[in-house]
Amino acid sequence: MLRSTTRHMKMHLFMLFAFIVLASAQRRCDQDIEYEKNGECCKMCAPGTRMLRTGSCDEPRCEECGENDYQDTYTTDSKCKRQPYCDPNRNFNRTTHMSKTQETKCKCKLGFHCSSTECITCVPHTVCPPGKGATTEGSHSQDTVCEECPDGTFSNESSWSGVCKAHTKCENDYHIKEAGTSTSDNICEMNSRSHVIGIVLGVLCGIIFFLGIAGVIAYRMKGGAEGNFKEFKNCLNPTGAGEKEPLGEVKVIANPAEEESMLHPEEEGPMVSTPEENDDSQSLDTSLVLGYTFNGQPVQQDMTKTEQLSQEESQSTNL
Repeated sequence: MLRSTTRHMKMHLFMLFAFIVLASAQRRCDQDIEYEKNGECCKMCAPGTRMLRTGSCDEPRCEECGENDYQDTYTTDSKCKRQPYCDPNRNFNRTTHMSKTQETKCKCKLGFHCSSTECITCVPHTVCPPGKGATTEGSHSQDTVCEECPDGTFSNESSWSGVCKAHTKCENDYHIKEAGTSTSDNICEMNSRSHVIGIVLGVLCGIIFFLGIAGVIAYRMKGGAEGNFKEFKNCLNPTGAGEKEPLGEVKVIANPAEEESMLHPEEEGPMVSTPEENDDSQSLDTSLVLGYTFNGQPVQQDMTKTEQLSQEESQSTNL
C-alpha cells in the first residue's frame, strides 16, 4: 500500500515538471501591441494608422488615417474609425477634428446640455425665475438646478446662471425705507437730520462757488475799464507825454501911436497931457491881446496893466 502511494506521487511530480517545461518553452504574445498568427506573435499598427494586407508578420505595412478619421489603439484593422459629426442644428458647437489618435467630443452650445448619456442632441438649460437662484449652474453634461432664495437674499431676474444676492446694508446716517423681499432689494433713505445738514452744506458750497465766480468777473471788468480809460486818455493826448506843454514867448503888439511918441519924443515938443480913460469897448479890446506859442496854439493875455504903464511913461517923457 505504501509503495503504490509513493509510486503515484512520483507520477504526479513528473507530469507537473513536464508541464512546466512545455509551458516555458512556448512564447506568449503581448496582447497590447502584438497578435498571434500561425503560432507566431506578429506586430500591430500604431494608433492613428490602419494596417494594409500586403505586410508581413514582423514588418506590417501601416498607413495614416484619413481626414475626419481616427484610431486610438494598436490595431490590425484595415479601416480607421470615423469622427462624430457635431450638428449645429442640434445645438452643438462646430468642431474641427485635429487629432487622428483621439475621438472628438461634441460640445453643446452655451446655455444647452446633453439630452441623454449618449448626447445625441442638446436642450436648453432650465431658467430660474425671480425669487429663485441657481445652486448648480448648467453645463455641457447637466442642467441648471434652482432653489428659493433664503432670507436676506433676493433675485430679480430670470436666468439659468444667476444666483441669489444679499440684501443691501444701509450705511451710517441711512435707514431702511422699504425692506427687501426674495425678489427685491432693500431701499435705503437718509436720516432727516443728516438730510438737512447735507442740504445746508450744499447751499453753502453753492454760495461760495457763485461768490468766487462773481469776484473773478468783477476783477476782470475792473481791469477792462482801466484799460479803456487809458486808451481814451491816449486818444486825447496824441503825443502820449501826459504833461502840459509850456507856453512859448508871447509877442505883444502895442499901440502904434504911443510907440511912435516913445521913439521920437523931440518932434512933438513940450506939452502936458492928461491920460484919457478908454471906454469900455476899447478897454475890452486892448485887454485881450492874441499871441501864439511855439507850437502854434493861440493864447490870450490880459494887457490892461501893460497899457497903463506905457501911458504913464509917455506922460513923463512929454513933461
